[in-house]
Amino acid sequence: MSRRESRNSLGARQSNTLEEFENFKKKYLLVNKHIAKLNSSLNVRIEELLSQIAALNIENLRLKTSELRLARKLENEKAKIRKLYTETETASQLFMAQITSIRTSFGLDKPQGPSQFKELSAGG
Repeated sequence: MSRRESRNSLGARQSNTLEEFENFKKKYLLVNKHIAKLNSSLNVRIEELLSQIAALNIENLRLKTSELRLARKLENEKAKIRKLYTETETASQLFMAQITSIRTSFGLDKPQGPSQFKELSAGG
């Protein structure tokens, strides 16, 4: 092989290598452009999700506050019911004591059965 052929062969290889590099570079730039677009759209989605998370955290705090307020209100209502029940029980016992006292004062210690009513109505 002569020097001239050797130079032509070297030039062809360099040209071929340069062409391969340019093709690789174009593919790399296209892939990089696609990745940049995808990254941008994913960043927008991340911002949207972070906004939703913030809104849900606020809603969660509002609901927890409401739950605590309602639990406190429920306990207050239960305490009122227990107090009312105790007062009702006490009033019932006092009423029964008064009824018993009245019956005793009228001599009605024992409840009148049906036979006693018959005797009273026949004799009277």
